[in-house]
Amino acid sequence: MPDITVEKIHDAGYEKLKQRAVRHRRSLNSEIIYTLKRAATTKRIHPDIVRSNARRVRDLVEGGLSLDEIQDAIDAGRP
Repeated sequence: MPDITVEKIHDAGYEKLKQRAVRHRRSLNSEIIYTLKRAATTKRIHPDIVRSNARRVRDLVEGGLSLDEIQDAIDAGRP
């Protein structure tokens, strides 16, 4: 497996990586490898598919939601 060196990481980015490594119980090196692997294998979803899914969900709500219903949901917060 090839080795690489990562240089000149901003302090904030380095701290975030360290925090993520701790949170995921990985070494910093393992967290960087995991992050790179995930970034390299993530598939982008075409915007038309996202819009289609949004329309499908919207259509499931019979008659849609009124502005009052939306505001009530916002005011109620999340459980």
